Amino acid sequence: MSTSKDTTALVLLEYDAILGMIEEEKRINISLVAKVIQKLITDTKNNPFAQEDEEGNATYKSSLRRKLKTIVAFFDNRSISCEGTNDDFHNLAVDIARQEMHYEACIILERGISIRPSAVDLLSDYILYGRNVPENRERCKQYFNILMDLPRSKWNWRAYSFSINHLLEERYYVSSLEEEEKIKEEAINIAKAFIKQYNDKRSDHEYIDRAYSDLASVYSAFGDYKKENMILKTCVSRYSRVPITSMHLAELEYSSGNYAEATQYLSNCIGTIGPQASVNQGYPFLLRAHSNASILFNNEKHKELGESPDTRNNLIMSINRDLDTAEDLIDNETYLTSIKILRTIIEKQCVMDDTLAEDNWG
Repeated sequence: MSTSKDTTALVLLEYDAILGMIEEEKRINISLVAKVIQKLITDTKNNPFAQEDEEGNATYKSSLRRKLKTIVAFFDNRSISCEGTNDDFHNLAVDIARQEMHYEACIILERGISIRPSAVDLLSDYILYGRNVPENRERCKQYFNILMDLPRSKWNWRAYSFSINHLLEERYYVSSLEEEEKIKEEAINIAKAFIKQYNDKRSDHEYIDRAYSDLASVYSAFGDYKKENMILKTCVSRYSRVPITSMHLAELEYSSGNYAEATQYLSNCIGTIGPQASVNQGYPFLLRAHSNASILFNNEKHKELGESPDTRNNLIMSINRDLDTAEDLIDNETYLTSIKILRTIIEKQCVMDDTLAEDNWG
């Protein structure tokens, strides 16, 4: 029976083999490289406390980052050729970016763009990840302009959504109200074109969902919160499966102290979210737990909901179920800490509440 150490050893052998092949052949097969990288990432997740060596000089997670940087360095070497499709470049960049290595993701994307200058996904990905790398800001603007010159018929949801994000980021660098207004107008036009392109595609609810949420975010960024709310509610009234917009509305209601309404939108989000959805699958459960906890703790607006022993009992059980689900789906340290803190608060509440039995603690 193989152990985690055996698995790690096999993955490292594959890693060494791919490095040797690249150095010998002066050629990168992106599909093969991606498979090795995915195995490295998976092995790291399965062995979060494994050591790089017997002396324990570094954790395996930090070793992963060094290995990924070694592979990415080959993409920066123009004497080495690259074999792969646009999707290969895109998928590899996404895998690297998910390790919070945006600079390295941009290196891969830039190599792909040098081969295919009009690749919509690669240009879009670059302006998304490049904004997290200060020295890449000018290149982001360059690639945004190239994207804007391409026919809209070639655009996909990434081009629309990431272009809007880029413009909203750029508003922080303008020095006049006229420039800011120009950015607002351009972002609104792109968002409306996004909605128009996917409006009649009833099977593409994920994209129309994102389009409405993006348009609402533009108005929010420029302080028009009434219009933001109106656009989001228009979307949920027109379409049945819109988890992104439902999540957006839930956050608005939660931040306004409307916890019952937030809980309803979160339930809608959870009920329609798919395996490939853009919403972090664990986050709606975590926010619903916080929303129900706010109701439980007698917020004046919802006091009547938290006073009945049966209602309180049901709320605590619901909160604990949501925290359990969130914990299974989330790997973000900040969110995991939030889960632990809320668990502690709920447990203390149970101790203080004589009407509840200890088996409701979760």
